[in-house]
Amino acid sequence: MCLGHAIKEIMTPRLARTAMELGVRLGGARLTESLCISDGGDGFLEVCQQALGLTTIEMVVTGPLGRMVVVPVAVDLERGVGAIEMARVCGLSMVPASQRDIFHASSGGLGEVIARMVTRGVQEIHIGLGGSASCDGGAGLLIRLEEGLTGTSSRFPHYSTANLAERQWPDLISVKGRLAATGVRLFVYADVQTPLLGPNGTARFFSPQKGATPDEVEILESIMAQWADEVRRQLGSDPRDLPGAGAAGGVGFALAALGATPGDGASRVFKLIGLDRRLAESDAVLTCEGRFDRSSITGKAPWKAALAAREAGRGAIILCGVADPAAVAEANSKRIRIVEFGRNIPEARRSAESFTRLSETVRLVLRGLA
Repeated sequence: MCLGHAIKEIMTPRLARTAMELGVRLGGARLTESLCISDGGDGFLEVCQQALGLTTIEMVVTGPLGRMVVVPVAVDLERGVGAIEMARVCGLSMVPASQRDIFHASSGGLGEVIARMVTRGVQEIHIGLGGSASCDGGAGLLIRLEEGLTGTSSRFPHYSTANLAERQWPDLISVKGRLAATGVRLFVYADVQTPLLGPNGTARFFSPQKGATPDEVEILESIMAQWADEVRRQLGSDPRDLPGAGAAGGVGFALAALGATPGDGASRVFKLIGLDRRLAESDAVLTCEGRFDRSSITGKAPWKAALAAREAGRGAIILCGVADPAAVAEANSKRIRIVEFGRNIPEARRSAESFTRLSETVRLVLRGLA
C-alpha cells in the first residue's frame, strides 16, 4: 500500500503517491491500494477530496495579512459536507519571509470560510489545522465567524493579535450560540497535540518559526494567557490545557471554546480513510516525507502510519529526502525501515528531481537493491 504524504515545498500528497505507485510497478510488485494521508497540515484538502468525495471550489477571503486572496476549499453541497485546510486559507506559506509579522497575522480568513459554508447549508465541516501564519489564539476566526453568521459589517478592518493585545475581545457567547443554532458539526484535525501555553505552547514553541523574536515570544505568551482568562470569564470553561489547543497559532483553542475537539490529526485521518481495514489487505506500507528526524517520531502522519502497519504485522518503509541518524535508530528499533532518496540532490534541482528519485528508490527497494 502506498500512502502519499506531502513533501514540504516539493510534492503534494497526490504527486508523492503517484511517484511511489510508479516505483512499485517498475519494481514488479502488486499495488493493493494507494491513498493520501495528512496530519491536518499540508495535503489535508487532498485527503478529504479522496476520502469524502468532495469537489474543489474557490472562495475569495481575507488572507493572513489582510489582503484578499483566492483560496481552495472542498465541498459537496448536496450532502452538506465540506473541508478546509487552514494552511491554504491563512497559512505561513502564503506570506513571503520578508513580510512576516506575527502581531498582524490573523486567522480571520478561516472564520470567513466556515461562515460561508454554513450559510450555504454545509452541516459537516472537516478542518485541518497546521501551517498557520498567525498566533492570535483563534480570536480572528471568532470575530469573522460571528460577522459571517450575522451578516454584519466588520468592526475591525483587519483583526489580529494586535487587537487581542488591546483586549478587543470577541463576543464568545454570541458566536458560540449562533454557531450552535445552525446545527453544524465541526471535525478538527490538529497537526500537533500541544496546549495553548507553556514551553510547548503556541507562542513559545511555534511563534519563532513564524518570525517572532525572543522578546516577542514572551509578549505573545502573555497575550495568550490573558485571552485564555477572558474565555474562562465569558464561558466558564477553560480549554487552554486541552491537547491540540496550541495548534495553528491557538485556533485549536478557539474551536475548543466553541465546543469542537481538536483531535489528533493523523489518527482522525486514518479513521477517515479506514486505514486499519485496508492494512489487513496489504503486505506492507510505503510512505514518505521530506526530512525524517526527531520531530517525525513525535506524531507525524508517516511515522504513525508505519507504526500502525507494524502493529498489524505488516512491513513499513518510510522514504525521505534526508534522515537524522538518531531518528533512524529509533525507527530501526521498531522494525521500521528508513530509506533516503534525496540527500545528494542540489537544492536548486530538488523540485525537478525529487519525483524521479522517489520513484526510482521505491523500485530499488522492492528489487532488494537499496
